[in-house]
Amino acid sequence: MADDAGTNREDNSGIASSRASTPNITPAQARALALRTADMVRGSIGRAYRQAPLVFSIEYEEETDTHYMITVRFQPEGEFEGAAGLEEFSVGKDGVVESRRILRRPIPDKAGLPIVPIMGALAGAGAVAIVIAILFAVGAFGSGDEDQTTAAVATATPEPTPIPTVTPIPIVVEDPTATPKPTPTPPPTLVQTPTVAPVPPATPAPTPPPTPLLTATVAPTATAVPPPTPSPAPIATPLPVPTATPIPTATPVPTATPAPAPTSTPTPIPSPTPLGGNVLTGNPSDIAVDSGNEWLYTLDAVNHRVNRFAKNGTLLNSWGSKGTRDGQFREPSSIALNVTDAWVYVADAGNHRIQRFNSKGGHLGTWGGQGSGQGQFVRPEKIFFDTLNSWLYVVDKGNNRIQRFNSRGGFLGSWGREGGGDGQFRQPSDLILSRAKGSIYVVDPGNNRVQRFDSKGYHLGSRGSQGDQPDEFSTPGDMAVDHVNGWIFIVDTGNHRVQRFDSKLTFPIVWGSEGSGIGQFNTPGDIAVGPDGDWVYVLDKGNRRVQRFNTRGEFSREWGSQGDGEGQFQAPSTIVIDDSGFIYVGDIESHRVQKFDDRGVLLKEWVTSGIDGG
Repeated sequence: MADDAGTNREDNSGIASSRASTPNITPAQARALALRTADMVRGSIGRAYRQAPLVFSIEYEEETDTHYMITVRFQPEGEFEGAAGLEEFSVGKDGVVESRRILRRPIPDKAGLPIVPIMGALAGAGAVAIVIAILFAVGAFGSGDEDQTTAAVATATPEPTPIPTVTPIPIVVEDPTATPKPTPTPPPTLVQTPTVAPVPPATPAPTPPPTPLLTATVAPTATAVPPPTPSPAPIATPLPVPTATPIPTATPVPTATPAPAPTSTPTPIPSPTPLGGNVLTGNPSDIAVDSGNEWLYTLDAVNHRVNRFAKNGTLLNSWGSKGTRDGQFREPSSIALNVTDAWVYVADAGNHRIQRFNSKGGHLGTWGGQGSGQGQFVRPEKIFFDTLNSWLYVVDKGNNRIQRFNSRGGFLGSWGREGGGDGQFRQPSDLILSRAKGSIYVVDPGNNRVQRFDSKGYHLGSRGSQGDQPDEFSTPGDMAVDHVNGWIFIVDTGNHRVQRFDSKLTFPIVWGSEGSGIGQFNTPGDIAVGPDGDWVYVLDKGNRRVQRFNTRGEFSREWGSQGDGEGQFQAPSTIVIDDSGFIYVGDIESHRVQKFDDRGVLLKEWVTSGIDGG
């Protein structure tokens, strides 16, 4: 298994050796190259901005052994009220722009076209042309000074002067439709790496187009152009469920589902469900929220099905049963939504595959099967849909690797194998993507650490080892990201605490200890961050409660206790926050999902047991 999985991992040593004789460009040259590329080849920044005068500057940069990761900020020239656009470039140290992707397009504060008036653009065209002429006179990379200015002004009609770095730019999006070119080198690489000649800093020379080396064999139907993220429909002032009124269902639900312990004895735990480790064994075992349509999806691993509910609690549809045919499941483990296309992905762990459905449960496709080859799985644990690139990431736990697919299941690449080295895993369990920094973080509990990668699997760093000091873990569990500040929050399950890191996995802040007091935990489980980055919510499973903290770990409030009543929990399994900041908690023992506001006030309850899901 390890040998085969290793063929899907990029051989970083091979990359380093092949570039040993190539002179590396400086960070200043890499910045200049990213700015010139953003200026001259507009890429996928949107039709409204392709011919508009734009101003470019460096927002963020980072250096690895073989690459410079540079984020370029761009916005319309002149006065602009709103959020500037961001585009990320991966620049090889051999002077080649290997990939680029839009992190965010400019967002004006007011409605209307973001392009400056046409008359203003014409009036400024002469001045812009002078700036471009000066840039061309300086050269492709300038003087190489580290303090070189990193700003450029775009024009609608750039001069046709040859630009040495423009030729390799067509790899804005990986295209797995290309037939991989056989090479005599050892294992095939997982990502597209252009094999173009280096661009000398002073004498521009045309370079041949890059040769994709991605191991993809399944062709996607469309390039991964970032789809627009749907605007969630705001929920008007939610009304709490009356205390005395049970949740309306087709079949009456008893107030107390079999709880063996007498209510007068608080010490014994009546729930037979274990609280430690993975509790994805009940109903609902995983949940997902479509904020735009206000739909709630629940995954039932016991009854092998998916349920979709309306915001008022009505069951809209249910599909699935135990089996191996299309539309059937065996212990499904995870659910993810593609709201742009209204598709639902389910990790069918027991059948070692992924299935895709429409929102009504209509089967659209299946891929996978047990094995260690490309696109095969051994009990896929977690799936994550990247809305920006329309990519689906799968934590292939049994093969100790991560696999990446397009939205229809076309294989794009994979990385990882069993081991303790960089980019290797021992039973990976969770994956998240930071929209602020474009990095992917993977929980590696067998090695008691978290690893960081770029979107194509290049290892950028890791943090952690066995222990109870800051920077150390004892079986790390769930993970969440603050998309506003780029902070990463990790549940340190065995140490009954939470650790916070910056986007580079440095400068930890730690809070919590074992216990039932304020700010203490008993086997903490899932964790979630509000959409504004203000509050962090921790599912304190052993204490049957939710605790809220600010991002520095300072306690704010708590709610919940053991029981089947409103706002109580028996075996809370997962916590999710929608785009409006409402909190959903699934309880696998009470067979329900409860919805709260950010202060812990119960707003709604969905009972998921007793549903005829056949």
